[in-house]
Amino acid sequence: MTGEAEKTVRDPVSGKESKEKVATYEFDPSLETRYRDDLFKTFRKTIEAGYFHFIIVDCVNDKFKHYQEMTNFAKAKRFQVYIVEMEEKAEDCAKKNVHGRTLEEIRDIEKNWEKTPHNFIKLDVRTLLQDEAVPHVEMEDVSDTEDLSDDEHKSKDIELIEIEDVSFSHVILNIW
Repeated sequence: MTGEAEKTVRDPVSGKESKEKVATYEFDPSLETRYRDDLFKTFRKTIEAGYFHFIIVDCVNDKFKHYQEMTNFAKAKRFQVYIVEMEEKAEDCAKKNVHGRTLEEIRDIEKNWEKTPHNFIKLDVRTLLQDEAVPHVEMEDVSDTEDLSDDEHKSKDIELIEIEDVSFSHVILNIW
């Protein structure tokens, strides 16, 4: 949940202090069911609005029932659902979490974690998250006036047709 709090801010030019309202993040474990319900309502509205062809849902879904309703709704609206599982040590999660969960609570989540059902497409994004794993490539400059052979024109046209022919949308549900 987000809330508001007053924060004292110093103007860098004048040095004067003033109070301004800022958005704060507050997590109440007793409201977790409500948070999930609100997430699903927002998710449903986002899909129904039709503005996006690609939606990422980033939240802890340690139980299949936590994301089942979203995946069913997305599939019914012709979205393709992909699951990304983020594997990390409980100690690292405890250091990074913004919910104020203790290491013990995170270990309980990990211990009771339900595996993703086999009928879901899982994406491996580890290489996207590791700068060292991504090879750096030198790109060659090509002028706009440079002629392409007929074969090069044909292959570029085919690539464009394949990209434009995509007729369904994607939902990535990040479950950790």
